Amino acid sequence: ADVPSGMSARRTVYAPEHVMKKAAGLQSVDRVDAVAELSMPPLMGIQALSGAGKIKRLLVLDGIQDPGNLGTLVRTALALGWDAVALLPGTCDPYNDKALRAARGGVFRLPMARLTWDELHEVTTMHRLSRFDPKL
Repeated sequence: ADVPSGMSARRTVYAPEHVMKKAAGLQSVDRVDAVAELSMPPLMGIQALSGAGKIKRLLVLDGIQDPGNLGTLVRTALALGWDAVALLPGTCDPYNDKALRAARGGVFRLPMARLTWDELHEVTTMHRLSRFDPKL
């Protein structure tokens, strides 16, 4: 297979299917077409949300430990048209392989930032967002 249009590669390596499955870290798949190394978008601090523009809907994840749940929440936020995701302390890595699979690419399409509680307050104030706490 060739590099898809719109993408570039510094190096292309062809390998048999059993090697591709091993490199992808998947046990039960029908087929693996590509394994790629990508640069990860920055995650730390408010500046990581700079590409979001005016934020009207911000998904705030606090202490989500299961990567599959995180990925599903990100995918759902993207499908519902939310603008960005804030990851508070104790939330797992959105680039974990399980989170990536569950998000179906959503972590690369939705601006995301690891924020402290103070930074979250700053972002919500700056964008004039209402804060809802399910514990209230």
